[in-house]
Amino acid sequence: MLDIVKKSVAFNSLGQADLEGIVQISEKRKIQEGEILAEEKQRAAFYFLLVSGALMISMDSEKACVLDSAGDFAGFDLLSSKGLYISRVTSLLTGEVVAVSRNGLLDIIGENSSAGEIIMDNWQQFSAKKFPFLKSGIDLAGDYQY
Repeated sequence: MLDIVKKSVAFNSLGQADLEGIVQISEKRKIQEGEILAEEKQRAAFYFLLVSGALMISMDSEKACVLDSAGDFAGFDLLSSKGLYISRVTSLLTGEVVAVSRNGLLDIIGENSSAGEIIMDNWQQFSAKKFPFLKSGIDLAGDYQY
């Protein structure tokens, strides 16, 4: 699992110890075409790192996007707010994901300021390119809660 975490757009700039910390809070899952991984208004338990296949992220605001490259990451303001999913995640193809514990990742970000800064910088760069419809410039010290 470490190899895909290293490829991830969200985590690829982290040091070895931080990468291993991400692996410890993650699990690899096989997914089937049409499988729903997250549903709006349900408790947000995981963020998703694509290994293979494709994921469609559908938002309440009638916006949608597709993740189709190994290492693509679906998390943070794309998926959750205040502990609930705000998007539906559907597998478009049979494949695999790494399910990253939402709470575990937020703990890492909160407890390790350098790793947290790297993860959030990487996420903002990736999301600005892949999901330009998202509000940009999230302030970790602000009131936003994932």
